[in-house]
Formats: sequence, structure tokens, C-alpha cells
Amino acid sequence: MIQFRVLYSLDLLGTVTFAISGTLLAIEQQRKGYLASFLDFPRALLYAGLTALGGGTLRDLLLSRPIFWVRSPTYLSIALCTGSLTFLLSLTVLNSPRYFQNHLWLPDVISLATFTVVGTQVAMQQTFVLTHGILQSAGLPLLWLCSPLMGVLTGVGGGFIRDLLRRRKPFAIAHSQYPLASLAGGSLYQLARQLQMPNAFAIALTILSVVFMLSAKRSFPSSKRKPIEDGLKSQVLLNSHFDNSPPN
Repeated sequence: MIQFRVLYSLDLLGTVTFAISGTLLAIEQQRKGYLASFLDFPRALLYAGLTALGGGTLRDLLLSRPIFWVRSPTYLSIALCTGSLTFLLSLTVLNSPRYFQNHLWLPDVISLATFTVVGTQVAMQQTFVLTHGILQSAGLPLLWLCSPLMGVLTGVGGGFIRDLLRRRKPFAIAHSQYPLASLAGGSLYQLARQLQMPNAFAIALTILSVVFMLSAKRSFPSSKRKPIEDGLKSQVLLNSHFDNSPPN
């Protein structure tokens, strides 16, 4: 019971975080002037709802199950309220949405991991007989990956649709480490549950693993500088050292 409440709380936190992220993207596109900003309010709510709820909606449609935010309107209410509050604050307080977005990285990653767990968990509980035998003909490896893939869809599907509406390259494609970390986390959760590990341990292990993978990628970015550029920079530093050294 306690672990259900913890997962449910993290799920709601993920809804809030993703709704803020979607609203901030709409704010960055808004036109100048308060009147024009208020006219962009519906778009901000659309981005908030898509980012927070879109992935889970696609998952439920593919699994032929009732859509989660229709069954539990709390999610929709939280997404819309969060989007509205973020948009109103942007007119008065948030002068730099990009600066505010940078501070959402850790909650955003934890939310991705939580959505991955929820999506994988839902798919594992759902029978794939509803897919009319299509997946059964694909073989066991694809069947095993179905639940983690539903976890990935839950985590990044909403942002994918949002970016398509914005006519931008989807974030999940431009930054492939996020869906890959989500897939690895979902696979780890499914493996842990199949090994009869406690659900609370599997959830904690998945969230920590996703956070660790994305933190490592963030801490050690790949260097794209050319060797000749590094050599020229080293030569400039060496010359400046000799120019500033005292005479013997």
C-alpha cells in the first residue's frame, strides 16, 4: 500500500513536471505583448496536456484499455492547472523560461523514470491477446520488449506529438539517450519483477538506474573539437606563457 502511494505520488509529480516543460516551450514561442500572450494561452494548455498526458494516452489506445485520465480526471486537472499557473507566472515572474527550464532537469529525469515504470507495469498487467495475434507472430524477443517499449512510449510519446505539432525535430530523436535510458530502465524493471524481486525494490532500482545513466551522459559530454583546433589552442597557450615569463 505504501509503495503504491509512493509510485502514485511520483506519477503526479511527473505530470506536474512534464506540464511545466510543455508550457515553457509554448512560452518561448509566444509573441510580444500581453494581449498576444493571452491569445497564446490555449496553445500553452495544449502543450502542457500533450507533454504530460500524451504518452500514457497512446499507450492505453495501443493496449485497448480505458484512457487513464478519463478514468481518473485528477491527471487532466493537474496538467491543466499546472499549465495555467506556469503561463500566468510567465507574464509576471518568469522573465527567462530557458533559465527556469535548466533547473527542471532532475525532476524531469525522475519523471521520465517514473512514467517508464508506470507504462511498463501497465503493459505487464495487460494481456496481449487484445493485439489480435500480431505480436505473437513476431516471436518471443519482441514480446519481451513490448512492456519496456510501452514504458518508453509513456515517457516520451507526449513530447514527440508536441514537437510534431511545433514542426520541430522531436526531442526524443534529437536526444536519443532519453528513450534509450527509458528502454533500459523498463527492461530492468521487467527483469526484476520476473525474478520475483519486491516491487518497491524494482521501482527504486529502475528510477536510480535511469537517473544515473542520464546523469553520466550529462556529466561527460562527447567532445567534437577537431585535433588541429586543440593543437592550435595549445600552441597559443604555450606562446602566451613564454611571452609573460620573466627574463633570466
